[in-house]
Amino acid sequence: MRLEKILSGPQVEISDYRASDREFCTEMWFHPENGRYLSDPDRAHVDDRFRQALDGLEDNKFGLYCVVRLKNGEPVGSCCLFPDGDGSWDIGYCVHRQYWGQAIGTETVSLLIDYVRSRGGKSITAEVAKANVPSNVLLKKLGFQVEGEGSFSKYNMPVRYDSLLYKLRL
Repeated sequence: MRLEKILSGPQVEISDYRASDREFCTEMWFHPENGRYLSDPDRAHVDDRFRQALDGLEDNKFGLYCVVRLKNGEPVGSCCLFPDGDGSWDIGYCVHRQYWGQAIGTETVSLLIDYVRSRGGKSITAEVAKANVPSNVLLKKLGFQVEGEGSFSKYNMPVRYDSLLYKLRL
């Protein structure tokens, strides 16, 4: 899937992921601190199956993979959206650690909310590790409500996180 246009906010723009974004994104996702609460593995646990999945992100038929950039074009994060067919969309997001605390995550999720709303979406869901305090605060600030609890594991690693399942009704 592809965005029909660049999503633009005061600080950032969200555009389709391209193969040329892979190095930036994997450095961020696989970093022990930056990717701590993602389901992605650290670099040591990436296998051929995971590499093959990375090779097709720009052409994924089931969802949108995007890169978040400052207005000057510098990449600062990533995000993804997956429609489920009944009007609900699931989102994920990651901000590069160099930009933590600068409202990049809030602006990114706000742009995703606007995008889903413009597509006629009825709700947005997100799963966040309970231990990921900044992300839990961010979602609550934007009106998401906890709908349940769950857990997830990091791919190919013996790391499991208890999680909160959030929902925003549009």
